[in-house]
Amino acid sequence: MPRLSLFFLVSFLFLEALNCAVQGQKVERVVLYRDAAVVTWRTKAESGERVLARSFSPFDPSRVTVMPEEAGAPLGRAQERESEWPMASGAGANAARDRVDGLRLDVALKQAQLDIIEEDLAMLRANRPVGGTSESLLVEDLEEMAEWMHDAFREALYRRVELREELAALEEEHRAALASLGETQPRTAFDWMVEVPEGVGGDILTQVVETNAVGWSPADLVDLASDGSPSTWHRRIEYRLSLPHTGKADLLFVDEWWAPNSSADRTLPNAVASYDQPRGKSKRIGSGASNAGSGGGTEEGRSRCRPEGPLTVGADAGGTVKVGEWTAAFRRQAVTQPQMAEVVDVWHSVSSSGRSVVRAEGVDVRLDGSPLGPRNVVHEADSLVVMTGVDESWSVSRAEEASLCSRSNLGSRIRHQRAFSIRVTNGSSVAGSVRVVEPLPRSRELEIELNPEELDGGVVDAVNEAVVWELQLKPGESRTLRFAYAVEHDRDVRVSGFN
Repeated sequence: MPRLSLFFLVSFLFLEALNCAVQGQKVERVVLYRDAAVVTWRTKAESGERVLARSFSPFDPSRVTVMPEEAGAPLGRAQERESEWPMASGAGANAARDRVDGLRLDVALKQAQLDIIEEDLAMLRANRPVGGTSESLLVEDLEEMAEWMHDAFREALYRRVELREELAALEEEHRAALASLGETQPRTAFDWMVEVPEGVGGDILTQVVETNAVGWSPADLVDLASDGSPSTWHRRIEYRLSLPHTGKADLLFVDEWWAPNSSADRTLPNAVASYDQPRGKSKRIGSGASNAGSGGGTEEGRSRCRPEGPLTVGADAGGTVKVGEWTAAFRRQAVTQPQMAEVVDVWHSVSSSGRSVVRAEGVDVRLDGSPLGPRNVVHEADSLVVMTGVDESWSVSRAEEASLCSRSNLGSRIRHQRAFSIRVTNGSSVAGSVRVVEPLPRSRELEIELNPEELDGGVVDAVNEAVVWELQLKPGESRTLRFAYAVEHDRDVRVSGFN
């Protein structure tokens, strides 16, 4: 018995020592690209084998850099091994397992109830045709039996629908619980180990490039104001980062796709950030340098974002984080082409000169505090345009004035007199402007005659071949535009849509 106790004691001490070695590792910083992460691990150097970095993906030697903090310290041969990394505490795993077992039982019971209802329905269907003679069954009995079977059949059908819905909900909950249980199970971690010679002290830095389920994408949010007051653009990033380490770490987001530098540049001592350079850049940053790109006037500074304070890392970590904001007065622009669609399209634009904007094709929009959801973003040469879409508080309608339209023959030519009306209403609670565009017929076989006095204040846009009105409407105000023009063409020219 003493020998057995001594064996368990030695085993316990060995596991504790290994656990301390693992816990001695620390994720010091993470440079997160759009599709990869460069993770810098730090641990104390001691003689013998030591776990210096961990990953959920098998290591590719070309994606690992091992460096002593002090230049020139020799390191031994590195090797890789597999180990298990717990995804949650024992209590959390037990609770998840109990929940899965309970839901599995609920699903089985619900399925048994549904089977009984199916058997009842089958029996009712089989006994629907009631047989017999007048001596054995009275007419009243037949009517009573038929009514009872009809009610029972209807109740069974309703109950079957309810049970199917309840069973589907339980099965979905069971699948979610299974997924949650899978997150609590130990996951295979790959350890990068290095022989540290005697006499080598200080910290060892290990850089690992992760490309499995890591990366980020823009998730910006803009609070727009329809009254022209300053709007706020919230720079946000949605990131995914799965590491076998639980704790806080400094993150730097780089608005680039990851690409390694040359192999010669990777192995240089003190090259703590040799992977931190965007594609196409060859500059190497030393261990004491900062890669935040705080010089906002440079291109490098605009392509790098650092959140406020460290972020939590771990298995399947991630979320949306704010990395900055800026405020400016966006210019509201509204236009309607009722000939094409009787709606008012709106977009908001602002000069993008000198502003650091994450290049995203879409952005979440709140207009006057109300969420509009994701909207398209257009990056023009010197401005940023957010397409907010149709403004449903405005209404527009277009109609042909038939009494003012006519057709007349002029020898070998035909003349059409065209007349229309457009009504625009501002149904919002704030004043606003709208640009009304009426495209003119563009066939080169047509000759269009425009009289400014018949355009109700409209201006001819010769470049776009349209009549344009700029309207300022107060809340609840309406305006009706009435305009007319003449069209002539040769007799043998066919024109659709004219009288």
